[in-house]
Amino acid sequence: MNCLKKIFTLSFLLVLTVSCSKKFDTPTFDERLIPSPSYESTFEKCSRYDRIYTGLSAVAFLNITYQSLEFRKAYIKELSRLKMLSLQEQKELIDVNIKEDSEYFTFILRVYTAKNEWNDFHKGDSIWKITLSNNRKEIIEPNTIEVLKEKPMLNFFYPDINRWVRVYLIAFKKDEHPTFMEDISSINISISSFLARTSFTWTL
Repeated sequence: MNCLKKIFTLSFLLVLTVSCSKKFDTPTFDERLIPSPSYESTFEKCSRYDRIYTGLSAVAFLNITYQSLEFRKAYIKELSRLKMLSLQEQKELIDVNIKEDSEYFTFILRVYTAKNEWNDFHKGDSIWKITLSNNRKEIIEPNTIEVLKEKPMLNFFYPDINRWVRVYLIAFKKDEHPTFMEDISSINISISSFLARTSFTWTL
């Protein structure tokens, strides 16, 4: 948990670190970013949504984004364009994200619940259970679920964040199960409680 938190913190700090001496012209991209599609299209491709009701009453609204390597590169490319990151800054940020992606499946979950006490995904005794399965139905549980504080940069890249939403970083270790990554072609995240149940699937 501490290792992931350090990686995520370092990644976020690198986002905020911009040289004061840069000239404001067209950025030069790291060659690993050049093929990346636009952030907007990649965000839509990697995001899933669900609105859960009981009768006419809202229970929970969930938006979740899988931080695939494709998503991470599109994010860094857009960030580099906006903040004129140097090639060295891009390299550092890419290297951190490649390392994290090699070790974890990570998701940014944004949740609104009709009652504040239901929005407790990060608690050990949460009413919600979250699992990740592969195309062979092997199941792993989260390594960490952390609440992310609302910040301008986070809100910019996840525009569905608002004051009624709580944001979580959810991470699953890829080596949690000895055969989980073998011949993997899709992943499915399942979220369930006595209130409701939903799931989201991504093809890899």
